[in-house]
Amino acid sequence: MVPSRKAARPQQRSGCWSVRARLAAILGLSTCLLLSVAGSSVANASSSFNASNESNESNWTAAEAIAGLTDAAIFTVPGSVAKLDEPAVQQALAGTRIQVLILPHNGLESANRDIQSDKSREVRDWARGRDITLMVIDGLQIHLPPLYNLVPTDLGELQPMLLRNNVTSLVLSGIDRLVAQAAEVDYVDQRTDPMLESAIPADPELIRRVGDALASDRVYSAPGVDPSITRVPGWDIDITTRVAAFPVLEPGERLTDLTAQLAERFADDVVIVVHGQWLEVAGPQQDLLDAALLELYGEYYTAISEWGAPLPGLIRILIEKIGVWRSGVVADLAPPAAAPDPVNTIQPLLPWLFLLVGLSIAAIVAAGLRARQIRARTGKSRDQHDFDRASAEMAVIARRLQLADDKRSGQLSKAATAELARAAERYRTARDILQRKGSAKVAREALSTAAQRLTAAGVPVHANGESDPDEAAR
Repeated sequence: MVPSRKAARPQQRSGCWSVRARLAAILGLSTCLLLSVAGSSVANASSSFNASNESNESNWTAAEAIAGLTDAAIFTVPGSVAKLDEPAVQQALAGTRIQVLILPHNGLESANRDIQSDKSREVRDWARGRDITLMVIDGLQIHLPPLYNLVPTDLGELQPMLLRNNVTSLVLSGIDRLVAQAAEVDYVDQRTDPMLESAIPADPELIRRVGDALASDRVYSAPGVDPSITRVPGWDIDITTRVAAFPVLEPGERLTDLTAQLAERFADDVVIVVHGQWLEVAGPQQDLLDAALLELYGEYYTAISEWGAPLPGLIRILIEKIGVWRSGVVADLAPPAAAPDPVNTIQPLLPWLFLLVGLSIAAIVAAGLRARQIRARTGKSRDQHDFDRASAEMAVIARRLQLADDKRSGQLSKAATAELARAAERYRTARDILQRKGSAKVAREALSTAAQRLTAAGVPVHANGESDPDEAAR
């Protein structure tokens, strides 16, 4: 079973979270996508942001991290954003062989992510050699050995992460899981789920200052927001949008009802208020606004938590999603405004449309025949052949990893667990190469190493009479 916290218990909430139960489904799906050995479309999410603003340079060293973990159970690399209730975490770590390494966001650029992955792999190898179970936090994303990510499944867990960069709840849950795993017993979640913070009344002067800025320029970017928020063409949807952005809340700071106050002043518009990466949205058709926001969190969770996606890009994507939801396209519903009768509009054009469709069909058929002739003469290119074989081999490794997951309740030795971790790392490397359209040859070499490691871990090549994977890869 993929590690994830239990679904949120039904709770009565007011304001923009009237559909909070949807998050469990969206983030639960996200969990499967993130951890699925079949890969995820989220891996291409960096294209939705401006990578030229990349600032997540991996400037720490494995030696630095190893030295820090030699002296303490928790080591935070300079530049990291994740925050912990250290006394609570230290108490949970007491008497275990678990340690925690906190790293910066690994960046939008795949090259930076590869560099950080290589360094963290070196630290993991060091830890395995000393019988240490190492939990690694990339940005706000928590990785559990050998190949799991731990993600929130309700807003109560998500809010402190994005509002305060605080990952204590998930880290404690991860420690409990690792302790159960080491003891070879079933994990039972006995911790109380965190609740959404209750908002306090906002300062009237702040309401006035932010409201005046939104009235004049539709945007307010508080000191400490980096990069600052400016209007971009993506904001131009069918309804006016106004955005106020603030830094993450510091310890002792309270969340206020600023969103509700601003929504009263701009009752006909969409108001978005951001603290850190915690977004609140209010306006007409509130359910659609909630749906757009939850879709953003589910689709871009990796970009937000692990890569450190810039806030301007997240706001632009949210506004675009609001536009799509309001258009009725997502639910296949008519827009709020009554549409004109389409029959009277299109009837005079029907003869020309039939002609256009006929010509299009003829062109498509001709192009298809021509393409078939070319393929018959030239055959499939060697590169495409290698890519197809690598993809098939990756599916075989994915199945074997799933088999390994199925037998984790039993009885993998420490040596087998180490081999499984190496296999999973090689699998992820091959998957990343293929997703970036890189060298299929290099990807196949990584998959070959993964297959060897799985064999060393005692994971069968196939089960229940499945065909030989070498045949499947051809």
